[in-house]
Amino acid sequence: MATTDFLVIHITADHAETPIGEVRIDDAGTLTLLSASPEQTEYLEDWVKRLNEREGFVLKVPPPAEANVPMLSVYGRKFSRTDPTFIADLKAYVKQLYGIKLLTQAELTQELDDLGKQGL
Repeated sequence: MATTDFLVIHITADHAETPIGEVRIDDAGTLTLLSASPEQTEYLEDWVKRLNEREGFVLKVPPPAEANVPMLSVYGRKFSRTDPTFIADLKAYVKQLYGIKLLTQAELTQELDDLGKQGL
């Protein structure tokens, strides 16, 4: 995993997206806060600290067919910083748990291009 910078975007209940900072994730999966909007600095410092303290994560996913559990059950899939899918899993995890979207600058540019193509 290469060191990558991500924009930290808060998603509100009405699906509005507000950039609130920027983090770097290094090749060991450790987050560093690069910048934060003044009103979000304390929150993001604590958020980064809490994520870095975790050794493992559990991502809520639909249960696999072979799990033989009732329909609409919540199922967890564990992942760690050493997993090859760590970045994708972490992005899904923070979106589920914190309402935060992590995007690289290239991903943000692509999202904006896609919106432009839709005429929005």
